[in-house]
Amino acid sequence: MKWLKAAVLLLFLISIPGALAELRVKLPEKNIYNIGEKITASVSIIEKNSYRGFLKVMISCTGYDLQYYTTPLELEANFRTEVQVPGLQAFESMAGRCRLRAIFENTAGGKVDASDSLEFDVSKSLKLETEGKISSQPNSAIAVEGAVWKADGAELQSGTMKIGLNGNEYEVPVQYGRFKQEIMLENLHAGERYIDLYAEDNYGNSASKTVLLEVLPVPTRVENRIEQNSVNPGEIVRMNVYLYDHDGNVMAGQLDVAIIGPDGSNVASKSIESGGPFNYQLDNSIVPGTYTVRSVYGSIAEESPFEVMTVQDLSAEIQGSTVILKDNGNVAVEESASFTLEGEGKQYSVAKKISLSPGEAYEIDFSREVPMGIYTVSSPLLNEPAVIEVGEDNRPSYRKIGGGIGAVTGAVISAGSYVVSRPLLASSIIIVIVLGIISYYGKGIIKEKIQHKKEEKEEDVQGLFKDFEFEK
Repeated sequence: MKWLKAAVLLLFLISIPGALAELRVKLPEKNIYNIGEKITASVSIIEKNSYRGFLKVMISCTGYDLQYYTTPLELEANFRTEVQVPGLQAFESMAGRCRLRAIFENTAGGKVDASDSLEFDVSKSLKLETEGKISSQPNSAIAVEGAVWKADGAELQSGTMKIGLNGNEYEVPVQYGRFKQEIMLENLHAGERYIDLYAEDNYGNSASKTVLLEVLPVPTRVENRIEQNSVNPGEIVRMNVYLYDHDGNVMAGQLDVAIIGPDGSNVASKSIESGGPFNYQLDNSIVPGTYTVRSVYGSIAEESPFEVMTVQDLSAEIQGSTVILKDNGNVAVEESASFTLEGEGKQYSVAKKISLSPGEAYEIDFSREVPMGIYTVSSPLLNEPAVIEVGEDNRPSYRKIGGGIGAVTGAVISAGSYVVSRPLLASSIIIVIVLGIISYYGKGIIKEKIQHKKEEKEEDVQGLFKDFEFEK
């Protein structure tokens, strides 16, 4: 067993130098370079034998190879040697994926060892950061600003930023990774457009970006479009209200719209979007006159008048033995309403002095105007004659007496509304009617007395009237 242990130990000792043979290419902790930056590296080599030869370093990129460093090197067996490779400035042909390769050759040109570094990128791109959208009103100043970094995230120490807007170009320096440019937005229409940004350093590395610029519309005026300049009560006032910007285009916005009456009162109000409709149903009894539509957006207001026409409308509707008069217009009614009733061989006229406010109604009960019976009623207020039945006689007593005399004499009985409204005249008429009745019935009595008592004296005839008492 002793010989076995000795053999293992011998093999281990023999293997140590071989394990120490190594060549490594080390890069800084950086995986991307911009054009113009220096690519630095170091080579570490250890061999089991001593050598004299040459260390060569080359860069290999996508479609591009270059040996850029060679140095003589003497190695001592099993002793690690570190070589600092001079920095190589990256240029445009190297753009892409790259790696470094180190080769150690002996003096006869034979390769002793070789190794590759980790891969890295060579890029022409910078990083640009700024606002994605800028909103402003016209004729105002905006600030276009942001930051520029190298591909590895380090600040770009110096460079230029070109800013293009609306055909104009502005150039501003990039210093310590920052830039800023103020631009006056003169005479720009409302809407969206783009600001073009282009950053570049001294080696041609660049970055570009577009920023959305929204030029906000400036509200300048309000327009009320009313379909009709004059409307009747009960109709619909129809309108659209528009808000315009500084370019004369319709813009979005919420407006407060109100209809103001002739007396300054608020008839109706509503908030609507620009261009939207505003419809308002007028009441049948709305006061006639000049109304105003007032539309407001912030400090901007517009007033537009329209007329509500005067409508005088008195209607009559027969219901049973009653006629209902109603003011359907928007002004008071002051007039006489007359009706003619024909039936039972008689004709009656009913006339009423009407005073109604808009929407107000008044009833005429024909049972208080004419005797019971079936009548044909006609009037200028009715579309056509109507047949009614008066089932009760609710007339005042004096009207009934007047009706009796009318039956005897064939006189026409008129409605008493005019008479009733004048008490003195009514009293006089009653006295006349009573005297007429006395005169009518007195004649018959006198004739009868004369036939039976011709011999009586004239004073006896006069005594017949003692049965009657006349009111004074």
